[in-house]
Amino acid sequence: MIPEYIDDGTLRMQDDVDLDEYLKATDRAEDWPAAAQPFFSGREAQINAFRTMLDVMSDGRRTNLAFVAHGAPGAGKSALLNQLVADMDALPTLGDKPWLPVQIPRSAAASPHAVERAANRAAADRLSRQGPATTARAVERVRAGLQSALEGPLGEAGVREEALGLFQQLRERPPDSTQADALRDRAQGLLAQAGSGVHKALHAVLRRGFGAFGVTLGPAPGVPDEGIMDVVAANPALWQENRVVLFIDEAQNLNPGSESARDLLETIYQGRAGAAVGVCFGGLPDTKGVLGDMGISRLPSRRTPRLGPLPIPEAETVIRRAFHQFRVRSGEGWIAPLAERSCGWPQHVQRHLAAALEVIRDAGLNAGRADFAKAVREGDRLREAYYHDRVESMATYEDEATLVAQAFRSTPQKWLSNRDIAAAAGLSEDPPAYSAFRQAATRAGLLIRGEGPDEPLGHYKVAIPSFGAFLRSEPPVPIQPQDV
Repeated sequence: MIPEYIDDGTLRMQDDVDLDEYLKATDRAEDWPAAAQPFFSGREAQINAFRTMLDVMSDGRRTNLAFVAHGAPGAGKSALLNQLVADMDALPTLGDKPWLPVQIPRSAAASPHAVERAANRAAADRLSRQGPATTARAVERVRAGLQSALEGPLGEAGVREEALGLFQQLRERPPDSTQADALRDRAQGLLAQAGSGVHKALHAVLRRGFGAFGVTLGPAPGVPDEGIMDVVAANPALWQENRVVLFIDEAQNLNPGSESARDLLETIYQGRAGAAVGVCFGGLPDTKGVLGDMGISRLPSRRTPRLGPLPIPEAETVIRRAFHQFRVRSGEGWIAPLAERSCGWPQHVQRHLAAALEVIRDAGLNAGRADFAKAVREGDRLREAYYHDRVESMATYEDEATLVAQAFRSTPQKWLSNRDIAAAAGLSEDPPAYSAFRQAATRAGLLIRGEGPDEPLGHYKVAIPSFGAFLRSEPPVPIQPQDV
């Protein structure tokens, strides 16, 4: 049983980052590809829902293993996915199968071999982090297996010695070395030497062995493109000896019309791949609809969390952890006002925090009230720049978006029906145009759809109240000296 995740507020290894480095890369979690975002806070319910999926994988079940984190831009989807990757790396091994999180580009979802290459790289990176002794033992295990497999009918002149020499070269290099291409070329040359009677068998042996070290040979020449079931069957050392979870971000851009992508993801989701493989998606609010079109449906609601603002205490924890890490001497009075200013929206928390840290750094880590007002103004400017980008992403619908924002002026948190929003936008007589506007507004983070149980289904509200205020040209709330 995987232990429950509790955000206890202590600094983790991922928080050990230099201030100047942090200020260079605070906008998006994708700037931290090798680790979770520094000062991550909260999301306990979502992380524990993901761990529930891992518990299902631990039982050996192979069906409907998917997790979907969706929400408006800036809600922290990528940060959550990176946190899940980092947590998987830290989870204890259950039995003899270690966890293997695999981050793959969205474009790889249509190619079983691209998925395999990403999984091989992840396994090789993990092996390299475990040290030279572990690498040497792994090389010897694969080498011994290859030597045994090449006895008898596979022992053609020169082939056996050349194959074993490849694994001697693996012993002499880090698994994540840039020599992978040279090794792959050498293996392909070896396959070209092998007679037709041993080519296919030798390819399978080399592929399994190289798979442990991040080098993927791909299909043998003349073999038709393989599906994910063939790829899993051909490389059991990778898929059967690990508990693999694939991570795909920006999943709203998957192409439901791609037969290969649909086949790959649906095969994994329905448990027909030949191994227990989970998939974790992140995306904008329409991601669940896109995945449903690709055969990934009937997901439990607890494993399709919609991300929204952080509770203010959790936003304060993000700021407090950063101030502690960077030894800010007079920042305690800044924490609550900055968290309130961000409304708990993760992207705004990071922007206001970055603005504050830059002002504090320039003031010598001992800033006062005037510096606080300057920091808030800079955070507000960064937030407005972000909203300008969001409006541009709606293309030709800026006027309609402004009219809808006006409809929410009195009570930003109220819910309106599709009919009300279409009327406010002036599109009630043009259903296709309204549907296109609604998609643009949800993807841009202006509107969010009610999903229950305490929200009216089929109704919408402004996802971030300050976005509505921006569209209405309302000035930011003035900063008062007593705020600090």
